[in-house]
Parts: sequence; C-alpha cells; structure tokens
Amino acid sequence: MISKNKESRRIWFVGRRFGMFIAAVAVALLAGQLWAQSDNGSIVGTVTDSTGAAIPNATIIVTDQATNRVVSVQSQGDGTYVVSALPIGNYKVEVAKQAFKAESITFSLQISEVKELSFSLQVGSGTETVRVTNTSPLVDTESSSAGEVIEGRQVVDLPLNGRNFTTLALLTPGVSRGQ
Repeated sequence: MISKNKESRRIWFVGRRFGMFIAAVAVALLAGQLWAQSDNGSIVGTVTDSTGAAIPNATIIVTDQATNRVVSVQSQGDGTYVVSALPIGNYKVEVAKQAFKAESITFSLQISEVKELSFSLQVGSGTETVRVTNTSPLVDTESSSAGEVIEGRQVVDLPLNGRNFTTLALLTPGVSRGQ
C-alpha cells in the first residue's frame, strides 16, 4: 500500500509541474498582447515627385510643437516611411531631399491615430519650402469648462459593452480613457 501511495504522489507532482510549465508558456506567449493598447499615435506615408515616382532616402523630420522633441527617419526605396510611438499632441513634419523643394505640414495627432501624410515634392532648389498648415478646430476661449448631458434614453437605447454606462462619457469631445 505504501508504494502505491508513493507512486500516486509522484504522478501528481509530475502532472502539477507539467501544468505549471504549460501556464508559464501561455503567459509568455500572451504577454505581447497585453501591450497592444497604446495611447500613442503614428505617422505613415509616401514621398513622391511630381510625376508620382517614389523618392528614396528623403529625410522626414517630425517635431513635437510642445516639447521640441525631434524624430528623424529616411524614406525607404519605395518612398514609404513610418514614424511610430508618438505621444499625442501637435506636430510639424518637414520633408527634404536634395534637388527638391522642401515641404512641411503641421497637424494634431490623437490617441491611437495613424495619420497618413503623403508628400509630393517639386523639383527645385533645396532652399525653397512649401508650408501647409492644418487649422485646428475652434476652441471656446470664453470658458474653460467642457460638459455633456447624457439622457436616460441614451443609457437605455445605445449598445453598451458590458452595460457599463460610464463608457458614454467617451462620446463627449475631449474625453479619453485613462490608464
């Protein structure tokens, strides 16, 4: 009887170790999915000439208007570029290539936004710059408050994930989900 009890304990111990190993592997494989949610944005686009041909090795300089943080990338052989992990805010993007006129644009980047900015550079000297500005939405300078009234009908009629009424606050402009 004693040897049978010892054998069952050994089988139980081996099974438990195997189960812990499987759980550790599952956690390791799913760890990358935990970081999928991000409050950063990114910029993608292409740099071409006036005929539509790709311009490789063009310099794309992205400047955060609030902090003056600069990120610089080069366009690929097919003219495409990607600038990832940019915090939300107002940015200025300048594109330059020797023998082409430089071009720049200002814009606002929101949470998880992928902004597509494609540039068509004109042939010319490198000292000429084309500036394009994207006007920001009008801001109420009379008051510093922002508010929204959520009617009872909205709580009943709108499809709510998990019936959590606090998600209705996300319908208000300027409201974002925190950490």
